[in-house]
Amino acid sequence: MLQLVRDTTARVVNSAKHVIIDDSAIQKVCELLAKDVWGRLSSDDKGDENIGQAVSSDGFVESLFVEWDNEKVHFRDLEDPDLTAQYILVLSSLNFCFWPGVKRPDGPEGEEYEYHHLAGALRDVLLEDKEAFSAASLSNCDEKTLLKWFKCEIPQAAERARLVREVGVGLQTHFNGKASKLITSAGNSVSKLVALVTAFFPGFRDHTIYDGAQVFLYKRAQIFCADIWGCFKHEGLGKFDDMHKLTMFADYRVPQILRHYEVLKYSESLSDSIDNYKVIPPGSAEEVEIRAATIQCVERMRIVLQNSHRIRCKSVELDWLLWQRGEEQRKEVAPHHRTLTIFY
Repeated sequence: MLQLVRDTTARVVNSAKHVIIDDSAIQKVCELLAKDVWGRLSSDDKGDENIGQAVSSDGFVESLFVEWDNEKVHFRDLEDPDLTAQYILVLSSLNFCFWPGVKRPDGPEGEEYEYHHLAGALRDVLLEDKEAFSAASLSNCDEKTLLKWFKCEIPQAAERARLVREVGVGLQTHFNGKASKLITSAGNSVSKLVALVTAFFPGFRDHTIYDGAQVFLYKRAQIFCADIWGCFKHEGLGKFDDMHKLTMFADYRVPQILRHYEVLKYSESLSDSIDNYKVIPPGSAEEVEIRAATIQCVERMRIVLQNSHRIRCKSVELDWLLWQRGEEQRKEVAPHHRTLTIFY
């Protein structure tokens, strides 16, 4: 299933009319990333046991030193893995479309909702009521529930509530009400877990049509797997034997930073639409090309880092690194594309 993401997005890139990938820019960006990674090993950090263990016996760096942000933003209780997994599944079901610009009533003037506000608000819900994300409670979620959770009206509230209910019903019907049962049913395989998530929770079926053929993207299903892997530090519920099969998670922040790095280049008409905050319709050729090219960019970067810089990393690590840099610079770079969708 995950190979379909690679194969179908490669087909889009090969025939794209609005988005191209600049391989020379990839070489330059990878050179800078590699310099940073190897610099960590030659600095004072080399005494850090985790960093020291990051170099394999054949001289490859096996890490980008980027991790899932645990307690700062998310709910994480390793003594209660069931509840933690439940939190991450609910988070993944709602992890889309922050750009419409909802002002936070409890934040600095003019501050808008971003991912960390979503994750933090859901964490606070659980800290107040550990039964809030039980399958039964999720099955009864409505717009009033979301208003209570987020303390303000949020975009696409009715659709978000429907997706939460879908998670609750799906867990009750197929997995004894537990996200942890969903995860263990995959047998330590993210490929199987993505297949299960998309089979039993229709809202995660992130695919589209381009030039008459199906294209698979699966952003939220894949990021659910990655968050479980990162949260549990690759052990217990987070132990997967095929993490290398995940692609990056095609959203709006990573292509924004890749465009800033001149790795992604857009046609004049697409650039004009994005820079003027015009909505790019979901499923349009432009939108599909942006997402497909972003996935293929990260795949190419991963290969360049391995072949030219002795860095073996996973696509998920590159995604996290680029996303974090995009978040840090989001007010300094050109706008990201805007598409009203439930997929990202």
